[in-house]
This record gives sequence, structure tokens and C-alpha cells, in this order.
Amino acid sequence: MMIERVNAEIRKQVAVILNGGLKDPRIAAAMVNVTEASTTSDLRVAKIYISFIGDDEKENDEILALIGRAAPVIRNELKKNMLIRNVPELRFYKDSSSKYAAKISKTLHSLNIPADTSKKNDASTLGKTDADTAEITKSDDKNAGKNANKAGKNANKNADAQTDND
Repeated sequence: MMIERVNAEIRKQVAVILNGGLKDPRIAAAMVNVTEASTTSDLRVAKIYISFIGDDEKENDEILALIGRAAPVIRNELKKNMLIRNVPELRFYKDSSSKYAAKISKTLHSLNIPADTSKKNDASTLGKTDADTAEITKSDDKNAGKNANKAGKNANKNADAQTDND
């Protein structure tokens, strides 16, 4: 529980520092977002994941390298702003999960699959016709009724056994 709070505070403080607390104008002008901070259990090392707003990969890599070189300065700022005994060593990584999610979303939208909310879309109906699906639904309803009857009978047996024991 304590590590999660430390992670959240480090993430928040690093975001504040990167978005205006450094003297390097290239870092201050960069559109960066601190997406995650993950510290080791002994709080010696913190991995800081950063996403970039711009699409220029070369520029983003250069900014990440600048941030990496500024890690000692950022760590000193954290020492001033946080109330923990030892501020962890900071290591910065590019977080490309949002770009990956956007790529997957774009690919899915390009498939032009119509949204059909009237059918049950699960693995049991995949590749089945409407008649097959109706038959599956009927058998599921029968099985549900049988299972409910069995459960009711078992509950009655347990209640009878309980009253016999009393």
C-alpha cells in the first residue's frame, strides 16, 4: 500500500517538474505526460514512463535522452518536494501504449464490421447461424431450469437434515 502511494506521488511530482520545473527550454517546451511510476520494493529505483504528444519519433527520443540526463536534477527536486528518507534513482522510459492502442483501434475501424447489438456475441455463438443460436439458447434455458430444480431439491434435503439434527 505504501509503494502505491509513493508511486503516485513520484508520478505527480515528476510531471510537475517536467512541465515547467526545469531550466532546459527543450524539455519545458516538450509536450510530455508521465503515465506511470513504478518503484522497486526497496524504493531504490523508480521507472518513470513518459508518453509524448508529438508524432516525431526522433525528436521524442532526443527529449527522452535529455530527460534521462536531467535525472539527477529531477531527483534533487523530488528530495525537496517529497517527505521520504531516500528518493529512488530515476530511470525514464518511453510509454508507447497509447499509440499502440490507437493503432489497434484504427485497424479495427478499418475492418468496417457493422455493430450488431441484437445478437449475443460470445464464443458459443461464433460461426453459428440464427437457427443454431436459437437451438443453443433453448438448450441453455432447459439446462438452467434443471440446475435450478437440482439446487432447490438439495436445499430442501439440507434443510430437512438440519431439522432432524435439531
